[in-house]
Amino acid sequence: MLEQQVGRYRVTGKLGQGGMGEIFSAYDEKLKRTVAMKVIAGGQLDADAQRDFLREARAAAALDHPFICTVHEVLEHDGQPVIVMECVEGETLADRLARETLDIREVCRYGVEIAEALAAAHARGVVHRDIKSGNIMVTAAGHVKVMDFGLALIATASPTDETERIADAAGVAGTLPYIAPELLRGERAGAAADLFAFGVVLYEMATRRRPFSGATAALVMSEILERRPAPARQLNSAVPPALDELIASLLDKQPSRRPAATEIMASLREIAAPAREKPRRALAVLPFRALTGDPDSAHLGVGLADAITSELALVRPLLVRPTTTILAFEGHDPIEAGRELGVDAVSPARSSAPARGCASACSSSTSRRSGRCGRRRSTPRSKMSSPCRTRFRAKSSTRCSSSSRRTTRGNSAGARSRPATCSSCG
Repeated sequence: MLEQQVGRYRVTGKLGQGGMGEIFSAYDEKLKRTVAMKVIAGGQLDADAQRDFLREARAAAALDHPFICTVHEVLEHDGQPVIVMECVEGETLADRLARETLDIREVCRYGVEIAEALAAAHARGVVHRDIKSGNIMVTAAGHVKVMDFGLALIATASPTDETERIADAAGVAGTLPYIAPELLRGERAGAAADLFAFGVVLYEMATRRRPFSGATAALVMSEILERRPAPARQLNSAVPPALDELIASLLDKQPSRRPAATEIMASLREIAAPAREKPRRALAVLPFRALTGDPDSAHLGVGLADAITSELALVRPLLVRPTTTILAFEGHDPIEAGRELGVDAVSPARSSAPARGCASACSSSTSRRSGRCGRRRSTPRSKMSSPCRTRFRAKSSTRCSSSSRRTTRGNSAGARSRPATCSSCG
């Protein structure tokens, strides 16, 4: 057919040959573009089959999707069906897998694009019937193109095919080992059959092996009908458990249990997405203020805040502002300081109730370091057997009497007692 004129197309070269006929490159003289032309081999179709093929090919031509090879026109030439389609530059997925192993992110990305193509076709009532790695092109831009929608019913065995093809009077067509078990049982081809074949392709991309690999066509069909393939993760430890489960669900023997193309897209996108860390809560521990107003003990408020900050910094979900940052807010209103620091919580919560914040700070920091209780007690100091002690890196050690009540020495017997605070906190 070289240099022949087929409608407005001039045949310029031969691209290849397959079981359904020959593929040529041609030049569209009207639109000034290069196209691919598939000429169905003579004797492949009787009159009824040719009519059915032309109807399905025209339905496939109505598909318009970036991941589907566009069918420009379907016509007849010398009594033979001719399909004019987009000329896709690149390599088949089968050739790519024969050359190298795909990264899991690539497996998911190609899988999402194939699933998108199938979802678009199934929404229009078009079933591919021959999804396989040899019918998927990987373009130079790194995207996929699903080829030959609606053409599988005319396929017959050919020595040029990589795998054996079968077609019988009942209309079963496809390529072993991609044929769904329901088709081998004589059921009608539907969208679920495409999804089973897609599961085989995903398995191939993840492992570079086919799930059903019997030595003969009869053994392959027996495996498809009866055997569950080895988990993809068993052959490639890099396969995530979620991807392994998705592939297994697509290869289910029952069509009703296979996920739809839209569900597959969502699952693959989730698998490919990087793990997101949970947001960390931010906290600032401001310098504590001495209730006594003694300037000599002011540095102990900073020391206490620093000690608590160091302890809280060990808690992974928390993001604690360092002491060097919070020093600038000493004496400021805690709420305003929290806004300035951009944190979720501030300690102490209220500058008007520093004793409560001090007591909680004592119990959280000193109890971990010394193992002694820091709770407020009502027992008089004279009757306490083991007073709570707090040690800081300061000029001297200080006795913490926050858990006792002391009576002012030198007062009369009826003098009123008042609660004492930790001397290091004021």
